[in-house]
Amino acid sequence: MIDGLTGISHRMAFHQQMEVALLAKTRLLVIIADIDGRKAVNDSFGHEFGNDVLCMVAHAFAKRFGTRCCRFGGEQFAAFCECSDWAQGLILTTTIEAEVANLSFEERAGFAVAISVGTATFPDEASTVNDLLRCADDSVYHGRRERRTRPTN
Repeated sequence: MIDGLTGISHRMAFHQQMEVALLAKTRLLVIIADIDGRKAVNDSFGHEFGNDVLCMVAHAFAKRFGTRCCRFGGEQFAAFCECSDWAQGLILTTTIEAEVANLSFEERAGFAVAISVGTATFPDEASTVNDLLRCADDSVYHGRRERRTRPTN
């Protein structure tokens, strides 16, 4: 089950992969990323370019996580991987943020993409696929709210 636009798994296939991964009882990190300002991209540059952005971000996720990633919905992507500890998870999320920020768009020189990332770990924060995804999704918006209310000086 592949997302028709991005060429990576869609949410239902990803959910099934996670179910199988949880059976192994291995410590997992779940990442959800939301493209920041996608509506503004579509409004400024058109939906075709907005779709190009989605595809490039999808490619970055597939390059980093292989088949363990998906287009989660709209402008959201999700991935999971084995993760030994919190520090390794931080390195992974920082790395994917940087890889997305460094994407190059030939038709829009200087254009940069940013993502807001949230995480959850199995078994520490949740023990079911739905709870892990909900926890990671909540983490995206919690982090975004914190950035908006943080003093700038």
